Amino acid sequence: YYLFRFDDDWPAANHFTDSGNAGALINVAGVAMLEGSSNRANALRFIRFLLSAEGQTYFRDQTNEYPVASEIDANPRLIPLDELNPPSLALTSLSDLDGTLELLRKVGALE
Repeated sequence: YYLFRFDDDWPAANHFTDSGNAGALINVAGVAMLEGSSNRANALRFIRFLLSAEGQTYFRDQTNEYPVASEIDANPRLIPLDELNPPSLALTSLSDLDGTLELLRKVGALE
């Protein structure tokens, strides 16, 4: 979705894999309120806004993300979610930070 910030002449483009591998991973953003929040009323108001039609329309139009509210259509610039072929895996299986850092060092992406 970052590439949509640039015009059509930008020398990069989004590409989507169709094989169900990690290149087609769909990740999600979330929102929560801390149990010990000292400003629960405003936190709840903010969460309600994020999930409202206005908030979801903002994310669709301004950040080019898929809305989570079913009554808000996706940005037409995006491939419909039902046309993507994401891998079948639980995001919780990606929690091995030490292994990830080791792999990134091994391939030279981190020192």
